[in-house]
Amino acid sequence: NYFRLHCDVMPTTGRLHLTDNYTCDELYQIYREEMQCQGERYIQYSQFTRLWNVRFDNVVIPRKVRMGVCSLCANLKSMIKAARYNDSQKENYKRLLKEHRDSQAKERTKAMHHRDKSLKSLGHYMCLMIDGMDQKKTCLPHFARLPKDISEDCLVQMHLVGCLSYNRTVKPNVFLTYPNVHNDPNLTITILHRVLHSWDGPLPPILYLQLDNTTRENKNSSVFGYLSMLVHKGVLKKVKVNFLLVGHTHDHIDQMFSTFSKKLSRNDAFTLPSLSALISESYTPKPDVVHLKDVYDFKRYVVGLASDTDKVFAPLHNISFNHVFLIKCVEPQKVTKLFAKQFSSFFQWEPAGGCHFLLRMSYDRW
Repeated sequence: NYFRLHCDVMPTTGRLHLTDNYTCDELYQIYREEMQCQGERYIQYSQFTRLWNVRFDNVVIPRKVRMGVCSLCANLKSMIKAARYNDSQKENYKRLLKEHRDSQAKERTKAMHHRDKSLKSLGHYMCLMIDGMDQKKTCLPHFARLPKDISEDCLVQMHLVGCLSYNRTVKPNVFLTYPNVHNDPNLTITILHRVLHSWDGPLPPILYLQLDNTTRENKNSSVFGYLSMLVHKGVLKKVKVNFLLVGHTHDHIDQMFSTFSKKLSRNDAFTLPSLSALISESYTPKPDVVHLKDVYDFKRYVVGLASDTDKVFAPLHNISFNHVFLIKCVEPQKVTKLFAKQFSSFFQWEPAGGCHFLLRMSYDRW
């Protein structure tokens, strides 16, 4: 369970990496302290390492981190190493690192709870996970082994965005775009709109949405504005958006990307239909592969004109600090409001009365 909450899934191999500079000794100390707190006996270090090699051979501590690194984890580890002659500082940094790791583990636990809740519900909840894949894996034409006389600059960088929908079953969707379609809020909103519009049966009233923690594409006024409009129009009753901590965002959808990478590493794809076919064949259940040639220009709708009277949404400030957002209609005024908090484990939403984010609906411009 500890590995499940603290490891990142590698998209190319499917193996689990402890990516914030753990050591085997450190993990053994964590295990021993946990067993002592529970009043139970613990095994010796040699037995611990032997058990790891036998039962958890897919979990490794990499020498070189291949994916995003959590800057806070790296900084705290450096401070612990630098304070080796100052016991009080060293213990303080260790405490801060443990609190940070516990926070990211709680965020992952909450995300898993939302998925399980959606899978077990009878049409009341749905959970969507959206993330992008490394563009180097989906260039066109695609070669399993790139010839030396072909430069990567000659290849077309296709962008792949995956979406996993949870509602009693898991339904994967894949969207491919050319470089002329930018990775911005318009792309995220278009994918959301297509997934909801093509939903089989009535839409569940509550949406749990997990997105990559980036302001350029997801954590911004445009995405929150689109979600607020869905609640305001009664399409959804409530939307809860979760962003995992930066450097700890790799999750189930990366397992799907891992199967794509393995399939592409063994096969050539010289055209877009052949690339789509390889992607579709590599994962179970079979994903729907869609080629997006254009996107909705929702950013232009949100920005409005220069005058304040034309604004559709109020400006949002300091949203990068928070990781959990709630959008719902507040009774009895029936006003759609936005709430936020730093972590899922926090009880209090801020602000207490909610943020009146959606100012008005501008149907002429939409």
